[in-house]
Amino acid sequence: MSKTTISEMEFIEVFSSEDKALKFFEMHRWRDGRYCPCCGSKDTYSHKTKKHFYHCREPKCRKQFTCKTNTVMHASNLPVKIWLYAMYKLTVSRKGISSLQMARELGITQKSSWFMMQRLKEACVHNNKKTNQGRGTVGKTAVLGMRQRDGRVIAKPVSKTDKETLKKEIVENVEQGSVICTDEPRSYPGLKHLRYNHKTVKHSIGEYVEGDMHTNSIESVWELFKR
Repeated sequence: MSKTTISEMEFIEVFSSEDKALKFFEMHRWRDGRYCPCCGSKDTYSHKTKKHFYHCREPKCRKQFTCKTNTVMHASNLPVKIWLYAMYKLTVSRKGISSLQMARELGITQKSSWFMMQRLKEACVHNNKKTNQGRGTVGKTAVLGMRQRDGRVIAKPVSKTDKETLKKEIVENVEQGSVICTDEPRSYPGLKHLRYNHKTVKHSIGEYVEGDMHTNSIESVWELFKR
């Protein structure tokens, strides 16, 4: 099992209390030392009676804050362990999860669940307007994806999508003699000269499958990635 994965039972055990969840979030938010989320000052101190509440000593600030201040959890009455569980479920659910299902699993109202999920999804979107111009390439990074029929996937950002760049990545990752199925961009011609059995499907004319030749496997990866 990958060391980066965690089962649902393990997750519940790790974050069994609100105190554990708060300590975890504080540790990751303030890795280089606690600072005031309002002014950035590191001159802070703990509240005398309220655990996980802090004060800023900066004369022009003097505000009280927690690790939730100025995050997606800001001004929310939901416990941090609930937020962390929602983040976990959104991450591991391959086909997404509805606000109704999330509400049932967390024991909260659907309204609260919808509010929380909207904030989490918005946090995953870059605010730069250039990255939100539909299907164009302005402000976006090209990603090359290759999927083997046994399910193994390689996906990586590439600086260019020209012929030489794609050929280099294919040669480094695909064994010669393999059958390669692609759509019809101009960057792919020439693979047969590199000892690959290159087949294409012509999406431009509505062709998506011809026998066992298709690009559905990698397309499904992109759909799951977008979700």
